[in-house]
Amino acid sequence: MELEAQRKDEERQEEEVTEEPKRVTTQKMARGFSLFEEALLVFEAQDPNVERYTKVAAAVQDAIQCYRVIYDGKKRATTQTSLDHFFKRVDRIESSKEPEPVPSTSGVSEIAACFPSPIADNSSALPSPTSSLSSSQ
Repeated sequence: MELEAQRKDEERQEEEVTEEPKRVTTQKMARGFSLFEEALLVFEAQDPNVERYTKVAAAVQDAIQCYRVIYDGKKRATTQTSLDHFFKRVDRIESSKEPEPVPSTSGVSEIAACFPSPIADNSSALPSPTSSLSSSQ
């Protein structure tokens, strides 16, 4: 009797060791959501009572909302991690050099002043909106 009990205890311990912990992955969750949507489409196509289908669909969506929160969190974390790979960390080294001068844009307005604007000088050369209407009639 003792040997049999000891053997059963060893078997239970082996089973406990070999069991892997359950993990929720985004791929499997997406597959589950897809199956729920597919099932709801089957009921929607067959049920002549729209109000009943709407209640069932809302209840199902409400029931799986906790999984959607987990899914969205995992997707957000995955997206953030993958974006971090694209950015290179830059360590700033403080230098004793003076900053390089930035070119001035004040010369642009001086150059523009040398060229008169054709619109400002010759406003009569532009057609007026009312003259084009009267000439087409």
